[in-house]
Amino acid sequence: MALAELLAHIEERARAEIEQELERGRCEASRLRIAAEERTARAREERLAAEEVKLRRELDPDLAQTRLGARRLVAEARRRFAARVLAEVERRLPGIAAGSRYRECLPGQLEDCLAYADGERVTIRGAPSLAELVGDRPGVRYQADPDVTTGFIVETEDGALVVDGTLKSRLESMKAELEIELFRRWESNREAGLG
Repeated sequence: MALAELLAHIEERARAEIEQELERGRCEASRLRIAAEERTARAREERLAAEEVKLRRELDPDLAQTRLGARRLVAEARRRFAARVLAEVERRLPGIAAGSRYRECLPGQLEDCLAYADGERVTIRGAPSLAELVGDRPGVRYQADPDVTTGFIVETEDGALVVDGTLKSRLESMKAELEIELFRRWESNREAGLG
């Protein structure tokens, strides 16, 4: 009986060793397969990259000129578009200035402009209709100016500080931001198929 148990134990141990060797063999085969696939993929990528470099060398000068020409056309179209939009906005400024929403904003804008003067004596130039907005303030003189049709201009007595609070001046100071926003919306509408 002891011999049968010994043989069974040896047989069992041999099976376990065979299974371990088989598992090691499978792992090694898997590792070799993965390594071969990686080498093949790298070789393919290198060939494709070399081909791309070769094609780029051949096509880059033409492509660069074409791109440059296209960028110039787009930039010029954007400039013309922005100029038309901003000219239309400027044309509408008197109508905007006559509106109630703008007149509601004027007191705050006036206070902002006066804050720059920091209590110095100032002259405020603006449309005659804005005189009542300024009222009677110490150190502030109002001068009706028919040339200032939208908003007002605040100037210190010594002329060292001039704050132009007209709509035209504000539009001009925001021009770059407005152009960026125009182009952003233009692109957004174009991508959405709206124009």
